[in-house]
Amino acid sequence: MIRKFPFWLHLVAGLLAAIPIGFVSLSGAYLAFEPQVDAWREAGYLEVVPGPDAARPGLDALVLSARSVLPGRATAITVHADNRSSAEVQIGRDNQVWVDPWTGRVRGHSGLIEKSFGFARQIHTHLALRGVGGAVIGVAALLYLVLSVTGPILWWPRNPRAMKRVIWPRKGLRGRARDWQWHNSIGILVLPFLFLFATTGTVVAWDWAESALYAVVGSPPPPRESAPPARSGQLLGANEGNNWQAWLDTAVLRAPAGWVTATVHAPSRGTGAFIQFRLPDQSIHAAAVVRLSPEGRFESFSPSRNDLGTRLRSLAIPVHTGRRFGIVGESVMFAAALAISLLAFTGAALSWRRFRPRIRPSL
Repeated sequence: MIRKFPFWLHLVAGLLAAIPIGFVSLSGAYLAFEPQVDAWREAGYLEVVPGPDAARPGLDALVLSARSVLPGRATAITVHADNRSSAEVQIGRDNQVWVDPWTGRVRGHSGLIEKSFGFARQIHTHLALRGVGGAVIGVAALLYLVLSVTGPILWWPRNPRAMKRVIWPRKGLRGRARDWQWHNSIGILVLPFLFLFATTGTVVAWDWAESALYAVVGSPPPPRESAPPARSGQLLGANEGNNWQAWLDTAVLRAPAGWVTATVHAPSRGTGAFIQFRLPDQSIHAAAVVRLSPEGRFESFSPSRNDLGTRLRSLAIPVHTGRRFGIVGESVMFAAALAISLLAFTGAALSWRRFRPRIRPSL
């Protein structure tokens, strides 16, 4: 009787989250080793030979060079304080072009592999459905939390001696007994990772969860964008006007000392461009931000942040993906993501066996 409510809560949460969990876990497994693939692909793109400053083209020329290779709307360009690194031009949402900042020559651009990662990332974050897809993934993250809390209540044996039979799968089981055994065994093994995916995913997916994180540790929340992110066709001044270099020149006067990268984001409808300056080993969430008016004038400056809330928020994605711990962490998260997809499958199979109509043989 004590387990009845957790059982139904677990069952309903599992049924609601089964399909999103399947998509999210499989796409997450596919994305697990993206940094290594990117490093291999970009090995010949990133390092350039510095030339004379007088002949150095501006950012507008770099954007034009990038668009000559990958036509589309330029949404951002990242330049490095280190003059031996290529500039990266973002075309649309998931395409990048690497351009030599001294000659304007295109060094390389994203291909099929990067596009497949981009599509997998869309599946992982919003099921490749704008608007409603993000809400579905956000709810699924909350359901992850419900499953990670109710699961141990259900599989924890009344007799501690039976723990071994719950944890270790037995051979020779079939049908419902096999599904139940695998569901419990896998659930026990991936429980810490399920909870980790759930908590970090919730913080990333929901503004209120991010604000709660800052509030718990006593840090001021980050400022919210007054306008929604630009969609295709809503960018102003990104390609029609030669404003990229002017935007950077205006912003760099307020840049923090020691910055390593500057990312210039094109304006969206009703807002001006904004430029993020990152310091060494600093995440994008802690970057200093210079905002410009739609006319390109300086509007505001937000300094780099190093408070506890920002540091914790900056860890959310690296911990979620395992990249915080290098190849070992990524390998563990890869295995955990695959195991969670199997957990969703066995849970769905158990629910099907429970609710499917039983056909009695006719006499």
